[in-house]
Amino acid sequence: MTTAQEKKYWRRWNAVSGWLGWFMRAGRLVHGPESTVHGPQSEHHARVWQIAQTLAAAGARAVVPEDLRHACHIYAIGRDRSHKDFSNAQFSRVLVLWGNELPRGASGALRGLLLDPEDLASIVAWDNSEVAQRRALVEGIRRSAPFAMIDTIARRNCREHYQAPFYEDLPLPELRGVLAALRSMKERELEAVNDGAMPRRQTERKHEQH
Repeated sequence: MTTAQEKKYWRRWNAVSGWLGWFMRAGRLVHGPESTVHGPQSEHHARVWQIAQTLAAAGARAVVPEDLRHACHIYAIGRDRSHKDFSNAQFSRVLVLWGNELPRGASGALRGLLLDPEDLASIVAWDNSEVAQRRALVEGIRRSAPFAMIDTIARRNCREHYQAPFYEDLPLPELRGVLAALRSMKERELEAVNDGAMPRRQTERKHEQH
């Protein structure tokens, strides 16, 4: 998880917990499992609460916000995992519950099922996890390199399915391969830069000694 993703993670959780009353006041949660601050629970709220209650019972205590936050992880990706270790696809899946901050009406905008259970885009994304995975992979690829480099790798590695310039339509395994290839190239470039800088620093130190 990048620094930007980390900040976004906490912004979205704070938005959700604040909206639903999932925070502590006077030693107790502001709002319990019976309903939300804004009306009846949806199936998603109920499922998150069930998981949170199981986590709390294992610790022999009442539900606290941390239980609800981790329950969202479990509900979204099938197991508890530190958010710092999320893959892009896992983070995108959690954001289907929490909302992704894109302006309403924008392509790919999700209100989040815990904030707006009737948001059609969120419902579609939740029911089709491939959509969320694809969005995360395409975003990772787009951020990793200019299109010319993406196009070169796609032409070389995905000849059967790639129809330029629409790399976004590649099968998921091939999108993962393109992203892995781009990251590998970046790592090699960084290593080359570091290897080139080492002799220069050593030479500079020798000159300083003389």
